[in-house]
Amino acid sequence: MQECCTRDELAELDRRQASSRELLVDAYEQSVAESMEALADCFGAAFARDLVTADDFRPVAAARSRAARPAP
Repeated sequence: MQECCTRDELAELDRRQASSRELLVDAYEQSVAESMEALADCFGAAFARDLVTADDFRPVAAARSRAARPAP
């Protein structure tokens, strides 16, 4: 099935798609900003309660090899 469209109709379709894309991108960026802000708040609260230490940022391989060693 194929339908013929005029150049004006195609231009209007392009305009509407661009407008809709802009709305989606704006909503996405707002959502990301809100999520990052919430994560930063949680991270700050964890720091304030001493729930996060430097060990939490150690590479996983280093943590595994350290855990496998016997305690002195």
